[in-house]
Amino acid sequence: MTIVNHTFVHMSSAFQIVVSLANSAIHHEPISADIKTLDFGSVIRCARRQAVDGMLADLPLHTYVAPQDKLLFAQWAASVAALEKLHHTHNSEIVRIASIFATANIRYALLKGQCSASHYPIPAHRRIGDIDIYVSPAHFSKASLAMNKLGYTFDREYPIHAIYKKDNFDIELHKTLQNTYWWPSKRRLARFLAAHFDNENISIPQMQIFQYQVNILPPEIEVLLHTLHIRKHFTSSGIGLRHIYDWSLCWERYKCDVDWPQLREILEGTHAMRMFRILFYFAITHLGFRWSEMMLNGKPLTSSEIKLAKKLWLMVEETGNFGNDLKHDVGISIVHNVYELYLKRRMQAFALSHTEVTAELLHKFFQIITGGLARRNFKRFLPQSSNK
Repeated sequence: MTIVNHTFVHMSSAFQIVVSLANSAIHHEPISADIKTLDFGSVIRCARRQAVDGMLADLPLHTYVAPQDKLLFAQWAASVAALEKLHHTHNSEIVRIASIFATANIRYALLKGQCSASHYPIPAHRRIGDIDIYVSPAHFSKASLAMNKLGYTFDREYPIHAIYKKDNFDIELHKTLQNTYWWPSKRRLARFLAAHFDNENISIPQMQIFQYQVNILPPEIEVLLHTLHIRKHFTSSGIGLRHIYDWSLCWERYKCDVDWPQLREILEGTHAMRMFRILFYFAITHLGFRWSEMMLNGKPLTSSEIKLAKKLWLMVEETGNFGNDLKHDVGISIVHNVYELYLKRRMQAFALSHTEVTAELLHKFFQIITGGLARRNFKRFLPQSSNK
């Protein structure tokens, strides 16, 4: 048997290769000449950690796969075909829910998921999960009744959304876009939504799914949602490439349509402007988007922002999508696990928004002390041998 030597001239890690391949897919560009032969196993494992492996199906990877990886490649290709089918079933269910909501005059908007996918070159190749729908507070109880009529069962409730389940579908009905712990930010976000979406005198933009028009968020709120969502996960479990691409493609789609003074005001009001600027830096530095930093209100990133951005980019590589493969060590003390899997993430992202991180830590520890829900959730930081 011939042994194939997997060589990469300038790209030293699977993560760098995955970013390069994903950029080629997003920008319709040839695969980098630095990539000669793919160590497909390591590349696809990294792509799955980052939830971008579906995007790689847009590329002629079969010409780069070594003979011993052909079976693995075929298995991955089959998973992409399953992903395309999943998109179709999700779209069908979204249309079913949207039509019922429209009939009941429920003010709603599709979030993330299929809305984000619509910005990709091939929407069916973006990894998806739950179906997220924002519902105006005045219509929330009516939306809950509609979900029951659609055959969904209420599962549980969180501060920002309620979860409904049916068959293989998980629907998250959002009461607000994203949980914010700093009270002034929470109030500003609520007022912004009330003024720019919940107000029934404002028309709601739409996107077409199959032959049906589904409500989506206005551009300013859509960009704000992606920014707040990524900041939240940077300060907790971690974030993967998929959400960085979601943000970048959202901004690429809406950068000429957003009301920048309005967006800037709410970003600053929720202390999310630094996160926005760092995501902008990621897009132009790592993801191949050709934007000028002058778009950032004429203010290029400062040296401290660039330093923080570099640290957070390393976190993307380290944690993967939502930090899903960060494991709790068996036999290690609770202090070690709490630090490694909880406090360390907050400390690393403290400079993103010290008010938000501090408020969240105080909120969590208050819940633990008072015996709230966080105490039960916090048990996941115990060593596995102590969880029995």
